[in-house]
Amino acid sequence: MKTLKLYEMFNSDTLRNRSTAASIVKDMAKFKSEKIIFDFENISFISRSFAHELLSNLKEKDIDFQFVNTNHVIDTMFRISSIKPKFVFSTPVKKKIEIKA
Repeated sequence: MKTLKLYEMFNSDTLRNRSTAASIVKDMAKFKSEKIIFDFENISFISRSFAHELLSNLKEKDIDFQFVNTNHVIDTMFRISSIKPKFVFSTPVKKKIEIKA
């Protein structure tokens, strides 16, 4: 088991972009099949793009992980980032209109 203390890694209480998440994932390659603990102690905010990038990579690489010391904002961003949209954009179907004379 390996614990990543994110505040110590980035010396910031906010994690805002995909490149930050990508650098974490790159570092995770060193740990092979170990469970990764992401410690969010002293982190007050993560962006949706950070959350999405991290979750996508964890899922893609099938990594065993756990988040600890998260706050409401962080939990919400992870929840939002893991939900698939409930709407679909599509071309509207054209209906035939009859005009009565």
